[in-house]
Amino acid sequence: MMGEGDSPVGLYWDPETWGRARAAYVSDLDRDPECPDAYIGWLHLAIEGHVERGHRARAEAGIEQPARRRSGQGLTRTYPLKDSLVERMEDAIAADRREDGRFLGPSAFVHEAVTLAIDEAIARRGGVELPPPPAKLTTRPRRRGAQGEVRP
Repeated sequence: MMGEGDSPVGLYWDPETWGRARAAYVSDLDRDPECPDAYIGWLHLAIEGHVERGHRARAEAGIEQPARRRSGQGLTRTYPLKDSLVERMEDAIAADRREDGRFLGPSAFVHEAVTLAIDEAIARRGGVELPPPPAKLTTRPRRRGAQGEVRP
C-alpha cells in the first residue's frame, strides 16, 4: 500500500541481486539496530545512502551492472518510494551523467545502491556470506540480538 507522497517505481532485478538484497535485509534485522521493520524501509535506506555518497564516490565504487538476459530470468518489482527520494535519486542520476558520463536508469542506480548495502551487511556479519533469503519476507519480523534473545 502506498502512503501519501509515495510513487510506484518499477525496478528491474537480476535474480541473484534480488535474492541477496532480501538476504541482506534479513541479516540486518538481527545485526543493525537501525534496520527498518520492512524490506521497503531497508531499500529506502540503501538508496538514500547511495544518493548521499555523491557522484565521485558512486563512480569510484565500480559496481558492475548485471547483463540483462533475454531468457526472461530477470524480474521487475514495483515499490512505493517516497517522492522526495525519487527526486533525489533522479538528481543523482543526472549528476552521474553530467559529471562522470555515467548513463544509469533507476534500476541500475538501485542495483549499485543495493550491491553496496549487501557488502555492508556482509561486513556486519564479520565477512561471512549471507544465507539464502526466505521464500517470503514477513511483515514486522521478530529480531534476535547478538545473544539470541528475541526483540520486538
